Amino acid sequence: MKLVRLLTLILVVSYLTLVAVIPVQAHAQLLRSIPEANASLAGPPAQVELFFNQGVTPGISKITVLDSNGKQVDSGDTRVDPADASHLTISLPPLGDGIYIVVWNVVSATDGHQTKGSFPFSVGKVDANALAKTATSTTGSTTTIPLGAMIIKGFLYLAAVSLTGGILFTFLVWSPSCRKAQVPEEELHMYVQFSQKLTLSALVVFTGADVLSFMVWAGQVSGFLILWPWLPGFLSLLVNTRIGILGIVRFCLVIILAGLLLPHQNRWNRWAGLAVCSLLLLTFSLESHSANEPSPFIPIVMDWLHLAAVSIWVGGLFSFLGGIKIARKLPPELRTQLSSILIPRFSALAITSTCVLVLTGIYASFLQIGTFYVLFNTSYGLALIIKLTITLFIISIAGTNLLFISPQMRKSAAQPGGNPALVKLFSGLLTGEVVLGVVILMWVGVLTNLPPAKTKTPITGIVRTTQADDLNITLNIDPGQPGINTFNAQIISDGKPVTDARYVTLQFTSLSGTVPPSAIDMANLGDGNYRLQGGYLAIPDSWDIKVIVYRPGKFDAYGDFHFDMSQP
Repeated sequence: MKLVRLLTLILVVSYLTLVAVIPVQAHAQLLRSIPEANASLAGPPAQVELFFNQGVTPGISKITVLDSNGKQVDSGDTRVDPADASHLTISLPPLGDGIYIVVWNVVSATDGHQTKGSFPFSVGKVDANALAKTATSTTGSTTTIPLGAMIIKGFLYLAAVSLTGGILFTFLVWSPSCRKAQVPEEELHMYVQFSQKLTLSALVVFTGADVLSFMVWAGQVSGFLILWPWLPGFLSLLVNTRIGILGIVRFCLVIILAGLLLPHQNRWNRWAGLAVCSLLLLTFSLESHSANEPSPFIPIVMDWLHLAAVSIWVGGLFSFLGGIKIARKLPPELRTQLSSILIPRFSALAITSTCVLVLTGIYASFLQIGTFYVLFNTSYGLALIIKLTITLFIISIAGTNLLFISPQMRKSAAQPGGNPALVKLFSGLLTGEVVLGVVILMWVGVLTNLPPAKTKTPITGIVRTTQADDLNITLNIDPGQPGINTFNAQIISDGKPVTDARYVTLQFTSLSGTVPPSAIDMANLGDGNYRLQGGYLAIPDSWDIKVIVYRPGKFDAYGDFHFDMSQP
């Protein structure tokens, strides 16, 4: 009955949150296009080509080209380049003079996230102000992810971690501790019953979340709130997309786990179940941010190790708490003795897991964050900070148990009657760890749906390149109009990004003299990329902009740029 209530609660919460969407920075970002955004062409192009920072899914990734009246004018033959899955193309019939809008809707081939965007271009003699006005209202890209999808992903992690951690805790901690403490056989049977109930609950929750997760994703890419299995397109998405195939694999692995873990467990089916759980965790890594790396093998392995470490530690906590609750029926002296054995055994497992988490976390942060500036100035970076904060709370409780509770428990175990109050205190602290563990796993569902902070920036606005001494400097001003702009500078020397600059400064000079000159330091994003945002091009005017690069042991380099923004 409790399981039924739990599933009902999950379904109700998931349904209510399906209608809520969270706009996030795009996952599959548009890097460049042919024709370029806001381009003024003398003659009509034969096709539109889009290049993204990752592969997109054929069949459901589309380009549409509209005229100024909103009428579709393309040939309707959107295709993904077989040699480059990040290259999307559509053919065009002969176009007359006018303004056209390219609308794209793509689905990442790796993580399944949908991205939409648009930009204009003009053909022939077109009023420049009309094109600029269209660009202001149409250029951009966004991704919207249902809040329910994030919550469902959290439940998937929660169930998978419970299964994996439960097996290891039972095999490496609970069973040997009970043998050492000489716990009666009937008490051991109660833990077996609890373990089977936890396993069944995790399997049911995982299966429901897996199916619901795919239906929500399929609905999102098909234009529905949710795509039910009997509706057209469901089966095609299930068998022809990476997300669908991974969902099928997960479902099959859960069926195998049910056959291994629900009957009476022994040494063989525990180890076999653990192997299947390892494959289950791998399916998450295969659709993670790590899978989008240019050379994904090592990043995927590191992501899998990170998940495995979380499972051992946090997943083990769930079974640990269940075991402590069951032990309340033991005599006080035996309960204290058992607790004194369990704590150091589990702590050794948790410390090993923490070391793996730290190492793999640093590696992932280098790949997906890069710099402290990005950490504190992106949604992904801020979400990661929240995750780390919760983790520190868990570590502080675990440290209290290991350094203070455990020594007192060992002393109390040798005393007649034990120490029931100390065991009760430990049970409360363990409950706190479990609650925080659930919170962090649900938060990971949010984090994995956000784009990594360290991604290639789509190029929009004005882009110019110049040479300064040994430096090749590219300056991008977005949107490239008077007012607030974002300035991105990429600095290359001998084909390699300049990472040793003490600082990079932008110097602004208004040629009319209306605005006094100003100089501002740019933020270092890493990999030779520097950024500044603000209203430094405050008025319509002609502007000289210098990119000044200060490097140790070398003369300062000056990159000169001229921009005519005299027309509002």
